[in-house]
Amino acid sequence: YYLEPSYRFMTDVGEFGVFGRWGQLNAEIGDVNTVDFGLNYWPLDNLVFKADYRQISGDFTEETLNFGFGYVF
Repeated sequence: YYLEPSYRFMTDVGEFGVFGRWGQLNAEIGDVNTVDFGLNYWPLDNLVFKADYRQISGDFTEETLNFGFGYVF
């Protein structure tokens, strides 16, 4: 299961969105907890730039930083 609150707001330079996600998974390697924080930026209605940070913990700890973009055509 997971919980993910988010908020989207307009500015003079485009639209922004922020989110956080907390999750708990039962995987083959055991119980895993995840925490994510992210930011999205829409300079145009059909273009979004994305960044998020994820920490995975359980029997191990892993941290990742992801960047991406999306385009609707």
